[in-house]
Amino acid sequence: MTLADDVMRARSDFESIDLGEFLNIVARVRDELRTNHTRKYLGEKIESARRAEPEKRHPACKKLLPYLDWYLADKGL
Repeated sequence: MTLADDVMRARSDFESIDLGEFLNIVARVRDELRTNHTRKYLGEKIESARRAEPEKRHPACKKLLPYLDWYLADKGL
């Protein structure tokens, strides 16, 4: 499966996707970002979500959805 396929699946099935898998997909999107500053910022957000208490992990991941939207828009999908 391509990154684009994974992003579309994660975006459409966010409420049911395993959050570890979701964060792995966001990490792959991070590698596609154009600036080191933005990659570093997103990396910190990903690590923060990974370390969050279970009840706070879902809201932390939800805040990362705009990065999936950016990726899809950037690829014209």
